[in-house]
Amino acid sequence: MMPIQSPTRARIFIAHGRSDHMLPVATTTGEFVPALRGAGFDVELMLYRGGHEWPRAVIAAALDWYLGKQG
Repeated sequence: MMPIQSPTRARIFIAHGRSDHMLPVATTTGEFVPALRGAGFDVELMLYRGGHEWPRAVIAAALDWYLGKQG
């Protein structure tokens, strides 16, 4: 998983449930995030208790991150 090459490096927010049965969290933390950071992307990783869904609190945190709010 890698964004299309671009002259600018976007900020990326990734939220992943620790009990995700569709995509193991180890894939995100051990492969995706390091690859993106190694390519120069600013990656924010949020691990949360849950599975393959985004609870309201995670959606709120993603929106706050996107809007630049400090928690």
